[in-house]
Amino acid sequence: MTIQHRQVLTELFGGELPGFIMDAGRNFLKIRLKGDSVRTVRLQDVLELLEQEPGNGLKMFAGVPLDRRQAYFLAIMFHEYFKAVLRGDYKKEYIP
Repeated sequence: MTIQHRQVLTELFGGELPGFIMDAGRNFLKIRLKGDSVRTVRLQDVLELLEQEPGNGLKMFAGVPLDRRQAYFLAIMFHEYFKAVLRGDYKKEYIP
């Protein structure tokens, strides 16, 4: 994970890098949820979740079943991460 990627994630999550994020790159995030193995999340995973019809119950995100609210929260935050990194916004907004 580069310093820039770490800064983007830290800013998005309110000043702290979440412990479930193991690694991050331009086109992926590696996460560990609920004591599970490390999973790779790509932009396509995020978009697929956001395109699903909202409903109650569990949603699969990166192969992990999560409560709908948890899944959508992560999808929205990760979507913001990918937008910032892929547009290069971190160079403008996140580096002093």
